[in-house]
Amino acid sequence: MKRTRFVVFCALLTISLLGYSFAKGPKAKGAVKTDLRERTGPNDRYGSGPEAGWAIANTNADGLLIVNAHLDSGEPDMEFTVWVVVNGTWLEVDLGTLNTNKQGKGNSHLELTLSDYLPEGYSEDTVSVRVVVDNWYPGSTPEPYIGYATSEVNVALK
Repeated sequence: MKRTRFVVFCALLTISLLGYSFAKGPKAKGAVKTDLRERTGPNDRYGSGPEAGWAIANTNADGLLIVNAHLDSGEPDMEFTVWVVVNGTWLEVDLGTLNTNKQGKGNSHLELTLSDYLPEGYSEDTVSVRVVVDNWYPGSTPEPYIGYATSEVNVALK
């Protein structure tokens, strides 16, 4: 009888703990990789076209957001501006460039200090990040517009 109570107790405890962990939701851990997709125009926020590459976002203990963007099938022989959107806000800086070769392949590596872009006292344990790679820069009106974007991903703050 004692053994049966013990088994029932353990089963209920396990179910309770599993329920609690699922209720809290998944936590972002480590680097997060997401697809870069073609944008059909400047208003296509997340890229509804075909997959053209990927981006990886991560943070480190020094408070840096590290972003690597890669195009596999981008427009060949182009220089693109790389932008980062943090918690829904476009960072008002030209963060870097991504140059493609004649096959349309290219890479970019960016690092930025998150505390420069988050409100003072920010206490969340993740930030939402979206990467945009395009041929637009302040004061330009490119024709044709060419761009790529990721969906928003939650990146853990270390």
